[in-house]
Amino acid sequence: MLATLLALVPSLVLAQGAVTKGDVRAGQLPTTPRQDIFGIVEGVFDTASKTVSIPIERSLALFGEPNAYIVGGELSGSFVLGGRHGSGELRFSDGIPMPVSWSALSVGIGLGADYGRVIMLVYGLDRYEDVFGTYGSLGGSAHFLAGANATILASTRARIVLISSGLGLRLSGDLSRIVIEPAGVQEQLRPPGRICATPADCPSPGR
Repeated sequence: MLATLLALVPSLVLAQGAVTKGDVRAGQLPTTPRQDIFGIVEGVFDTASKTVSIPIERSLALFGEPNAYIVGGELSGSFVLGGRHGSGELRFSDGIPMPVSWSALSVGIGLGADYGRVIMLVYGLDRYEDVFGTYGSLGGSAHFLAGANATILASTRARIVLISSGLGLRLSGDLSRIVIEPAGVQEQLRPPGRICATPADCPSPGR
């Protein structure tokens, strides 16, 4: 599965080394221990946790431990013009979880739709509020059933490795702008109950 993913998507930055250590700095805030990240992944992604752990391991090997991470759920899909919207919790190593939301508009060639959960590893934070703002991303990522999708996002103050796993197939080469901002309790989405590992485990999302 991983070999197929890398072969189909040569611009997947985590796999191809397009982003170097110098492009993602550590930041001045304390880092989040890797054991905390993998503990969250196991609890949130359930049966897909082993697949999601692959790009996380790659990110940690390249860039080290992040200053923070965001975990939550999102809906996304595209065909030439598409978007994604999600919500979750922003967590620091020394702080209380904060509700956040994100949205994006993508223009390019896209197929399929995603319904799943997301973890974002946040790097380069000197202040807590630096995580919020607009991030740009060159697309080129593949999402297979029970697979993982990884994308590098960049703002003027931070870098994010966005990793998702969910339902459906998505293959795109688009340019995205993603906005991350604080979310009120009333704005939060409930993440999907679980991520499937086989087609038999994948009921259609409820309306």
